[in-house]
Amino acid sequence: MILFNNIEYGERIYNYMRSNILDKDFYYIDGSTPTEKREYIKKQLEITDNRVKVLISSYGTTATGLSIKALTNLVMADSYKSAQRVLQSIGRILRLHSEKEKAIVFDLVDIFHSSYKTTLYNHFISRRDDLYKPQEYPFEEMKIVI
Repeated sequence: MILFNNIEYGERIYNYMRSNILDKDFYYIDGSTPTEKREYIKKQLEITDNRVKVLISSYGTTATGLSIKALTNLVMADSYKSAQRVLQSIGRILRLHSEKEKAIVFDLVDIFHSSYKTTLYNHFISRRDDLYKPQEYPFEEMKIVI
């Protein structure tokens, strides 16, 4: 599951991935997605076959209340400082499932230069120090140069 906050950003992620990664199934949910379609997507994501399925969805529609037990990975593409929102988002992939051995969270943070500390970076530091460490979530920080 990839979570976003900005609808335009989420649509761009979905359209890019759907157009460029052809061997996976992509689904999209935001506030305008009808309930029937959300239920259909949820059922598709619960099917555990050899096909990788990716849900690209807004925090507002799926960070709380969504229960898809087969989800194993979470990518937080847009940052949040709210402890409640972050923990509820992580909770989406902590559901137990007979075929799931672990859950992995990717908390993406843009840092364009080591001396350039943005608000998003400061939000990450808050999440790391005030949420991940006290909850004793094992984590690893990786720096990727693009």
